[in-house]
Amino acid sequence: MNDTMFLAVDLEGAIWNAALCTASPGCGVDSTGWMVRSSIVCLYSWLGAGGNDLSPALAERLSELAGGWGVTLSDLMLVKLGPAQQEVFVDAASSLGAAVVCFPATAHIVSPRGVAPAVEVKDYVHRLEPPRMLDVRGVRDAFVTMMERAAEDVQADGLEQDDSFLDRYAELRIRGHRNASLVPVEELSDDDWAVRAWRRARPHGPDVNTSEVEIVSLRLRCVIDTQATFRPALPATDGRMERARIAASPDAREIGPMVYDRSKLLAGDGGTGPVTLVDGRTSIRVPANWRWEMNRAGHLLCHRQSP
Repeated sequence: MNDTMFLAVDLEGAIWNAALCTASPGCGVDSTGWMVRSSIVCLYSWLGAGGNDLSPALAERLSELAGGWGVTLSDLMLVKLGPAQQEVFVDAASSLGAAVVCFPATAHIVSPRGVAPAVEVKDYVHRLEPPRMLDVRGVRDAFVTMMERAAEDVQADGLEQDDSFLDRYAELRIRGHRNASLVPVEELSDDDWAVRAWRRARPHGPDVNTSEVEIVSLRLRCVIDTQATFRPALPATDGRMERARIAASPDAREIGPMVYDRSKLLAGDGGTGPVTLVDGRTSIRVPANWRWEMNRAGHLLCHRQSP
């Protein structure tokens, strides 16, 4: 297992991101704020497919991301950020060959600027039909329109602008090709912005020039964070996990997998699957060949066991 790198997976909203990250020296999974202190080595963004079978969608992207740096998914801890697709994520990770999965204590997302806390994302899109290239002024105008809509929505929710930040993306493709790539847009200084964004996001892909690239859509992601970034350490377990168990309904005909309320678990609580951990409005399903444990930072760690 690589102790200095991890793979952060963000499946919130329409834009999905995976980032290969390096942890800060001396800042491990038990440390407060270890994710936001990490650095992104490589970022891969794509449009979410939805559905519950994540394996096909994740396998190609995550394997490519890890393989580009000479590591495999079995070498890395997968960190699932946010509640979307949380219930089926350990099953998907198992099918991908991952050995360790972490569910952080609080929700986060992957941004081109780093891993960041988030409680909600709002997506905005400007489609170009037919796909074509715009001059830099046209691109700026499209983003300004979406930014104004985002600001209105944040205000309508009773929040301040400081409670959110914005990330820009472009869905680009090579003229004459069917498949498009989603890339972050970090600067708009001249008409060659798209080529620079493409090369940063796809360094191992085919080289292109401005005349070959066309825009399928421009996208804006509004990330809202109103939670406390750092939480106090969990108390140590008292060995009595019954405090967190959710009883089956009285009319249940058979006893299924154990179900626990994650919010009532303490540091050191754990066991082996199958088990379901209720986490707010979602849940996490840990299959039979995995062991799980809460650490002192409140993160849920799942380890795949050898057959």
